Amino acid sequence: MSYGNDIKKLAELSKIHFTLEELKEMEKDMASIMTLMDSIKTADIPQLQEIPLPDGMKNLREDAAEVKSSPKASDSQEEDSPPQTFTIPRIVE
Repeated sequence: MSYGNDIKKLAELSKIHFTLEELKEMEKDMASIMTLMDSIKTADIPQLQEIPLPDGMKNLREDAAEVKSSPKASDSQEEDSPPQTFTIPRIVE
């Protein structure tokens, strides 16, 4: 499988520039990494078992997603600030 296009896209997103030689070397590296990952996925490890939690960690709360929005925070946005940003007042001189 060729990973050249994926590497080019990642390089573009990361703002990294590769020469043609570097791209070919990265493609070889990526192929060996993906081969390793495939072998890890299929590894049979029978002795692997769940590790019990310590006593203090057994009664943890359930995770719950919350959306917290403060209308007052958006009111404090300055006129010349870019959208979606807030100006924080300087406390320390």
